[in-house]
Amino acid sequence: MTKRTDGLTATRDSRVRKRDTGEQGNQGEFAGVNRTEAAIAVPESSPAVQSESGDSSTGPRLRVPTWSAARIEHKVELANRRLEREGIVERFVLERNDEEIAYRRPTGDEVEQYGYVPWQQYEFQYSTLTLNRPSISHEGWQFDAALDRVPGTDEFMMRSVPGRDFGGWRPEPGRCDHCGKYRDRNTTYLVTSEKTGETLQVGASCMEVFLGVRPKGIWSLTASLEPDDDGEGPPVSTREVEDNRELIAKALVASDMGKRYVSKSRALEWGSASTADRIEPLFGSTTYRRVTEEDRLEREQARQQLTEVLESGMVDEVITAAREVRMDSDYGRNLNTALDAGFSTEKMAGTVISAVSAYGRKNREAVQAKVSEDRIAAATPGFAAPVKTRMRDVPVTVTNVFEGTRPAYAWPHRDEPFQIITMRDAAGHEIVWKTSAIQPVAAGDEVTMTGTVKEHSEFRGVDQTVVSRAKIDTVDSSSVKTGVSAPS
Repeated sequence: MTKRTDGLTATRDSRVRKRDTGEQGNQGEFAGVNRTEAAIAVPESSPAVQSESGDSSTGPRLRVPTWSAARIEHKVELANRRLEREGIVERFVLERNDEEIAYRRPTGDEVEQYGYVPWQQYEFQYSTLTLNRPSISHEGWQFDAALDRVPGTDEFMMRSVPGRDFGGWRPEPGRCDHCGKYRDRNTTYLVTSEKTGETLQVGASCMEVFLGVRPKGIWSLTASLEPDDDGEGPPVSTREVEDNRELIAKALVASDMGKRYVSKSRALEWGSASTADRIEPLFGSTTYRRVTEEDRLEREQARQQLTEVLESGMVDEVITAAREVRMDSDYGRNLNTALDAGFSTEKMAGTVISAVSAYGRKNREAVQAKVSEDRIAAATPGFAAPVKTRMRDVPVTVTNVFEGTRPAYAWPHRDEPFQIITMRDAAGHEIVWKTSAIQPVAAGDEVTMTGTVKEHSEFRGVDQTVVSRAKIDTVDSSSVKTGVSAPS
């Protein structure tokens, strides 16, 4: 049997076991699909479900085809029955948001993942499922975290319940406060008394005796929707691991050297692929997937870049930046623990890959600091004109254009776009104009500005002349001034 990303159990030929439909009767996988439109094709058999996963503030989040949502809802129902049998009051809550139905041809990914015919029109609908995991407790003891030992070391990776953070603290490795013995333990649990606030570390073999709940039944920290899966993991000796340096190098290539790192949660929010998910198509096996000529060229380029990155000192720079993440949080402690191990298991890989985000953030901060230094050095102290002065046709150079949205002043107060345009006059004074009349200008443009001085201010060490009721004129190739806006 094999383990699937959608929480289902499948045979090696990917056929899905038929589930017990209970009181609803056997309606089939596509009972909810509209068959009235002749132009729409409905597959006779359901393909394997490839879910897009992420994490919300409460628990795991999945984006799956709507036809498969009923399976996951059934899994949650079974999980809640199990909690009830074990005497646990709390329950799993599954929130479901269905997207609008779309009638279209499948995308390349859908053809590859689900086996759709590229030129056929289909009915598509996706649903986002968010699992609010229960706060497991029993007889006055609250389940707080699981500690997974890093193979071959005394360090642990912590999986804590939502909202619980131990600030980077770790208990002594291998200790059990229930039996009082120190052993070579792969998993221990942290439980807290609801009455006294005392936190104890309990070994997996003692958990059932201590709480009356089997350790395998405590699934609130897992990142998948398969709470009834009690299958044993592979022995440590056969577990697949990857060298941290090579994994970081792959993450650098997949994120444009850290400039475009995307986390799992951001990818789900933006509807894009995370950096971790891009690594497999670039460097993984192609035995069971269709590779286009474009994919082949991208993989060749990625492997060439991987060699260059490994031979450079960039991986060391990433590790140095990651080491600067403070260890007073569970994430910071987990990150340093994973880097100390030198290799990554499947559970550790996401944490190691996230080191690239620390590297990218450090580089961005360095660039911003340099820009700020240059801005202060190039600025002239003082102001371009007194307050209430009408400045006319002043030659300026645009140094920055920031664009955003804000609530409109008039009813119904919808969001409206605005710009903050920063300019420099010939004397080096900084002039700023905030306007809702979007101007077709960019940093580096040389224009003439007419406006009234509204106030004098200071921003990050530089004096600013703030103007209102302004107008910017550009100069075309024939040196004729062209007005680009009316006063705002």
